[in-house]
Amino acid sequence: MRCSVFLTFLTATLIGAIDQERQLQDTLFADYNKAIRPPADIIHVSVYLRSFALLYMEQQEENMVFAGEFEMKWTDSSLTWNPQQYQDLRHIHPYENTIWRPEVTVYNRKMAHRKLLGYFLKFSVGQDSVIDDDRRLVTLTNEGEVQISNPSIYTVRCKLDISKFPFDHQYCKVKFSSWVYTEDELALSAPTEQLDLSNEGYQGNSEWEVTSITVKTVITTDPDGKKFQELHYSIELKRHSAYYVYVLFLPTFITAALCLIGLFTPFNNIGDRSERTTLGLTTLLSLAVILNIIGDDMPKSSTLPQLAKYVLAEILLCCAGVLVTVILLVAHQRVLTRQLLPPARMAKEEWNRSEPNKLRIRTLISAHERREERRALDEVEETLREVCTEIERIRTREDFRLQWTKIFDAIDLAFLVLFQIINFILSLCYLTIR
Repeated sequence: MRCSVFLTFLTATLIGAIDQERQLQDTLFADYNKAIRPPADIIHVSVYLRSFALLYMEQQEENMVFAGEFEMKWTDSSLTWNPQQYQDLRHIHPYENTIWRPEVTVYNRKMAHRKLLGYFLKFSVGQDSVIDDDRRLVTLTNEGEVQISNPSIYTVRCKLDISKFPFDHQYCKVKFSSWVYTEDELALSAPTEQLDLSNEGYQGNSEWEVTSITVKTVITTDPDGKKFQELHYSIELKRHSAYYVYVLFLPTFITAALCLIGLFTPFNNIGDRSERTTLGLTTLLSLAVILNIIGDDMPKSSTLPQLAKYVLAEILLCCAGVLVTVILLVAHQRVLTRQLLPPARMAKEEWNRSEPNKLRIRTLISAHERREERRALDEVEETLREVCTEIERIRTREDFRLQWTKIFDAIDLAFLVLFQIINFILSLCYLTIR
């Protein structure tokens, strides 16, 4: 019995509250015109970014796409009531399209003329509301304070500074302003100048981290001389560089290092260098592919990314290595074809090593001389001398070739150390200078 009485009382109370809210809305909106600005000298509108989730950055088009919920508050003195007359009802939830709104929206006023604003908004800034206008509810208090919240997907222009890519920080601005009301009619403000990012409502994505969100009020003047207030939310984003370091930087460094090793490391004992030039050209092609990958992700601007500068430096380093290899190839070929002698010290040592053999030949020939066979032995001796001379000449030429090979191997080793030091310094500078 008691339960039935309680349920009956609760039902009657709820029905009464619903009737009171319906009666209140009928009374409030009976003579209300949503096209008329509230009767106040200046309407103060507070804009607060309740949530921010970065979806992705269109880097080539320089656009930032994010899901955000902006909360706006203002006071409409035409929508006040006495709670005592409506069973202490202090707030209601009418539809947003039934009340006056300050028409504050997101755009970048400096990028378009005000008379072309509709065209600019259509092509430069996008906004896709999660909830349709005719379905969104607002919170209206008895003091006339209106609170609306519009979760949407925004696409805003964000000029990128890619000079330090991939160790870059980007600053994207989300600008609020009314396209109708001047600063004498509408004033914009924010509850705080620095948003607390410890709240989970502010998130980046897998590539970008949100490091700070600040807000300030700016006064702008349009070509007609009218002044408007703008609210600028500045969002600082930090790029996660690990992916680019592992996928682009390390392969570039390793490829260049292996190229230099292949260019200046002897791989046979005859001094053949033709394969080294082929290796260098193949490496240059690989580095060009890496540079093309970087260019595909970046906007076409006059600023060259730091990673692209590093890849270009490695390409120039490998080009210098190929050029030095070609010069050494030509020099090595010239000293062999023109039978140039090695440095004097090496030539002297080679002559001293070859001298005892001649003495042994003379001793051998002298030991077998016979007075009665002098004529025959003279002929044999002459033949042996010619044979020994030819053998000695061939051996000397081969020794000279080996000596020149040793000299150029030493030069290769010196250039290998030099170029690898330069490669290491370039990579170290790239990682430390940010």
